[in-house]
Amino acid sequence: MTYYAIYKSGYAIFGIGETPDEATTDASAWLDDPEEPLEIVTEYGTTGALGETNGTLYLRPCTQRLYEEVQREGGDIIYLLTAEGLLDLIEDRDSVV
Repeated sequence: MTYYAIYKSGYAIFGIGETPDEATTDASAWLDDPEEPLEIVTEYGTTGALGETNGTLYLRPCTQRLYEEVQREGGDIIYLLTAEGLLDLIEDRDSVV
């Protein structure tokens, strides 16, 4: 199964779901004005996270363990972008600069 996350680059994860639409619905409940349509980037260049704009909302597939962690703990977690383009939890938080 594929899971999805909407996150603000450099900040928290705002929504998760089993489909992009579920993640968008979840995120709209946590953002400032849920009545405004979300502007979410779904197309990416080849530079991965290095090509992201800090503070921009992105929709990406995520790992099951990230999905489950956000369900348990909320979206204020430390995450990374894998080489495969998935959001995932960081294994060793001490290694984060």
